[in-house]
Amino acid sequence: DRDKVTRPLTWTAGGADRATAWLVSREDGRPVYGGTPSDEAVIEAIAALKARGFAVTLYPFILMDMPGRFPWRGRISCSPPPGEAGSVDGSEVAGDQVDAFFGTAAAADFAVSGGHVSYAGPGEWRFNRFILHCAALAKAAGGVDGFLIGSEMVGLTTVRDEAGGYPAVDRLCALASEARSLLGAGTRLSYAADWTEYGGHQPGGGEKVFHLDPLWAHPSIDAVAIDFYTPLSDWRDTSGHLDAALADNACDADYLASNVAGGEGYDWYYADMAARDAQLRSPIADGAYGEDWIWRVKDLAGWWSNPHHDRPGGVRASQPTAWVPESKPIWLTEVGCPAVDKGANQPNVFVDPKSEASALPHYSDGRRDDLVQRRYLEAMLSHWLDGTNNPVSSAYGGPMVEPDWVHVWAFDSRPFPDFPARSDIWGDGENWRLGHWLNGRAGLVPVADIVSELGAACDLADVDTRGLDDLVAGYLVDRPMSARSALEPLASLLGIAVHERAGGLTSVSAGRSGPVFSVPETVWLPDAASRLRRDPSPLDLPRDASLAFLDDMAAYRTGHASAREAFGTVETLAQALPVVADAELARRWCAGRLAAAHLTAPRLETVLPPSALALEPGDRFALDGRIWSVAALDGLAARAVEAHPPDPRRSARSGGEAGVDTPALAP
Repeated sequence: DRDKVTRPLTWTAGGADRATAWLVSREDGRPVYGGTPSDEAVIEAIAALKARGFAVTLYPFILMDMPGRFPWRGRISCSPPPGEAGSVDGSEVAGDQVDAFFGTAAAADFAVSGGHVSYAGPGEWRFNRFILHCAALAKAAGGVDGFLIGSEMVGLTTVRDEAGGYPAVDRLCALASEARSLLGAGTRLSYAADWTEYGGHQPGGGEKVFHLDPLWAHPSIDAVAIDFYTPLSDWRDTSGHLDAALADNACDADYLASNVAGGEGYDWYYADMAARDAQLRSPIADGAYGEDWIWRVKDLAGWWSNPHHDRPGGVRASQPTAWVPESKPIWLTEVGCPAVDKGANQPNVFVDPKSEASALPHYSDGRRDDLVQRRYLEAMLSHWLDGTNNPVSSAYGGPMVEPDWVHVWAFDSRPFPDFPARSDIWGDGENWRLGHWLNGRAGLVPVADIVSELGAACDLADVDTRGLDDLVAGYLVDRPMSARSALEPLASLLGIAVHERAGGLTSVSAGRSGPVFSVPETVWLPDAASRLRRDPSPLDLPRDASLAFLDDMAAYRTGHASAREAFGTVETLAQALPVVADAELARRWCAGRLAAAHLTAPRLETVLPPSALALEPGDRFALDGRIWSVAALDGLAARAVEAHPPDPRRSARSGGEAGVDTPALAP
């Protein structure tokens, strides 16, 4: 903003002030991006974090301010780019364009004195100047633990010159040396490669070039840094998809954990979108030379522990590249997952309506899902903390992936809940709903922990909570009461079922499907009159659900949410719970509860044969062409059963709205 007045600091960055700096473009009167932070603010932030005992890595970040497009920085390339008519890729012109992007600024052009940075180099605003200016700020702050000389510029690092070389990689190597001369040996340096970029360039036709190996092997580079957004699921809403046999739902912890080093990008790949739609999986195999790992984007251990041989024209080179196996650790400089349905299918995408890169994950229905983000991070972090998955280097004696250098994307420095709530100040607040942000989500409480804590207080140590997936921001027990009194309202709101089974009490979230038992009707009670069905009249069903809750976006004041049928209210499901949530989730809980009240209303009373003896409360069986969930059982060999249709909500796992067809609900 040209006219903003700040105290006590006056905004300056890289020698520019408010009058001379490039003004960030605007939409609806607000900047589309946050501007560059003031030099003094960066220095103060580094110093403050270090004073609190934090290790600090400074990560200069490019945003592409191109109105109407706002592309990802990985799209930076030569012009015209590879694959387009008239592309200059592979020519001298491409090399000249890369040189122009980096510019000629050097470490010698920067001076640091008294906590201030001055620049006396070429009057150009190019990449070298930007990166080295940030390095000089780190030096002015007394140094940092880590520094990145760039990130995710996959479109640039794969540009070739007339000799078939990669000029951007050469320039990054030179830039690493310049950054080293500014920061000294006490700062660890790297370049944060995109997860599709770190392992090499694959132009097609069996060709593979480990194009970043000169950088990874460079003496000024201390680690292989990767922004690691690999998919951990291939989930669909259709019942017959291939992964349905592996897990009950897309958020299953074991399912996600099995795909950190497995599944897509490790065992198999999709040749194109048509193959993905049809689930035509091609095995990842290197038939010619037996080096399957070179095509596996998830196989960090294979890439890290083996010599690298380029495949020019698809033929394996006799001499290895400059990479020395196990020579440097791996940093995962970004890991994360959007808080959206099926986020683990494609965790690298994000929803930002102004950007051409905006997208939902493959097959996502766009519902908010806080749980998939949490489970993705748990799977990823737990995998690398497990020594059996993280080999120790014979060269430097440490783990392949350094756990202390795994960085989760993203925790915003803007204070929650002002961000995302203050849309009058920040234009990207709406993106928080489905985004990668941990603000307002990292502290969510698993309901399993609430049940276990209350159960332990009542000496109920055998409560099985493995089937609970729900998350809440908090739950208040404000007076002495039984565990049942404390939990029943929450269970009713979220659709949690509590069953007394052979192994003890079991709690299960709504939407957990499990197997369906087939009842052999031909060998028992063939008379349909022996089965009593109750299908309530629509007029007897509730048409309104309301909730009073503690609003964590409004200083924990009491909030009110509701969902109702468009034609008015006959009967109301009203609750006042000391549950902490935001208004959006509260409304979705209401919608899910109302939908479930309609769809689980039918009742079945019958007698099950001895062949169904294994059924317990909560199990499902098929009868009369419908699926029923056992609510209660009575008897021995032939048992009377009371059942109802299964709760259709998948929302209770994540706080999203009901994943079912609902009767004309208006939130």
